[in-house]
Amino acid sequence: MFLFVTNGTEAAQKLIPEANCKPDFICHLEIAVFCDGSVHDNPEQRKRDTIERDNLRYSTSYTVLTLRHDENWQERLEYLASL
Repeated sequence: MFLFVTNGTEAAQKLIPEANCKPDFICHLEIAVFCDGSVHDNPEQRKRDTIERDNLRYSTSYTVLTLRHDENWQERLEYLASL
């Protein structure tokens, strides 16, 4: 069961089987959102993240959005909304 935070956004991890990937959030527009904490700064973790997200990007119709712990999410989202 998923809790919907906003219209069409699931607030729980859901496996996307065709890419063997679990984004932090999935938007109804097929946007997979990853919220990366400091653990994702580790070089080995970054390598795994890149492989996983590239697989998601190229094996499905999902758009991948990564928000890092050390950036201003509000500014990043406003920028993305302006595109």
